[in-house]
Amino acid sequence: MWQSSSTVGAFSGPREASVLFGLWCDPRYSRRGVRPPHRQFRTVRENGTIIGGLVKSSSTIDRWGIVQLYCTAQRKQSWIECICLGYTMLEMALRYLLKSKAGPSGQPLPDSKIERCRYLMDLAALARDEGFLSQPIFDEIDSFNESRIKAIHKLLSETVTHAELQETAKSISSIYGKIQDLWLKITIGPEETCDPSKHSV
Repeated sequence: MWQSSSTVGAFSGPREASVLFGLWCDPRYSRRGVRPPHRQFRTVRENGTIIGGLVKSSSTIDRWGIVQLYCTAQRKQSWIECICLGYTMLEMALRYLLKSKAGPSGQPLPDSKIERCRYLMDLAALARDEGFLSQPIFDEIDSFNESRIKAIHKLLSETVTHAELQETAKSISSIYGKIQDLWLKITIGPEETCDPSKHSV
């Protein structure tokens, strides 16, 4: 069943990144293949796409904290920061996917196989080759990564424009959402209510 939690009062992202809802991770997730390491999953709407991350009680930056930092960087138009955080977010999304039951075998990949991947494109290739990720989404990740490399590593060449940085930064939410939809499609919107007695999986 859906179980709603309180919204995140401390979140101060852009207006379009208003918090929609939170989900307590419960046994229903294991039926869909999600094996979250922490207790809570929260989402925001960023650039028209619902994106989410898991929350833990700690002073360290958790996965939800990464999403918050990305949304704040978007608000400040800190495109280099967005791109760097976006790279981490896409890695996070792919790791969620590979630990779900969304692949053709209906089983998550073993940790040892996932942990051998050191970079984003290694994870994306593994997800594609194991049947978790389609070629078109892989191509979008690859395109983002190529733009990221140019943005980060070619600044001194004076060939990077602000428009290119912005385009690369704003592409992340959509890609993240597409990966997220493969293992946990979020359909609750800001105008909907969540009644646990009426929502079951």
